[in-house]
Amino acid sequence: MRWILVLLSAAVGLMLCSPPLASGDDGEAYRIGQGAYEVHQVDVVVRDEARGKDLELRVRMSVAQDETEDAARALVLFSHGAGGSNAAFGDLQELWASHGYVTIALTHADSIELRRRRDGDVPPNLRSREGLSQLRRSVDLAGRVRDCTFVLDALDLIRDAVVDASGRGFEIDPERIAIAGHSAGAMTTQLCIGVRARGAGIGKRGLRLTSIGDDRFRAGIIIS
Repeated sequence: MRWILVLLSAAVGLMLCSPPLASGDDGEAYRIGQGAYEVHQVDVVVRDEARGKDLELRVRMSVAQDETEDAARALVLFSHGAGGSNAAFGDLQELWASHGYVTIALTHADSIELRRRRDGDVPPNLRSREGLSQLRRSVDLAGRVRDCTFVLDALDLIRDAVVDASGRGFEIDPERIAIAGHSAGAMTTQLCIGVRARGAGIGKRGLRLTSIGDDRFRAGIIIS
């Protein structure tokens, strides 16, 4: 069974960034608290040879507090909104990692920062209708889903790259893998957990609804 949690992005921002709205009898604010785990962050690049594509990932690991702890961690994969990057929602992923999760944030091909740095693209004017339309057209949902499933296929490769870059590694519990995303990443999340859809790159042409999801994702967090 999959679990789906739907969040309002404004509410997430309020919970993480705002002053306390109320206090308990002891004067402590009601807010989400940082967890007990130390968090280690590392950026790595892994190559999907089948597509001839490099994926830029930001990994946050919860560091075990003692040697007796079970090393296998739950994983949350994070998919950014249209034009974003793996820097999106960093505070939220830091929070999850501090409570014992491993998080991996992807940079998809529609990333404005990636396209500017890699290809010299001029960013679209997002204050114009044409600029927004250009950004929407750059979003390849089927390609985004393939990015996410590749991460699951390549967890050993990613772990090796993390060890090479930082000297630290991680183990993932295959029964505890979730995906989260905001905006276009929320749609990516829904497709990854099996919501049926139709459109470019999703199944056959016509009206038939098709699932391109992956059963390895056991939960989805939809921020939209």
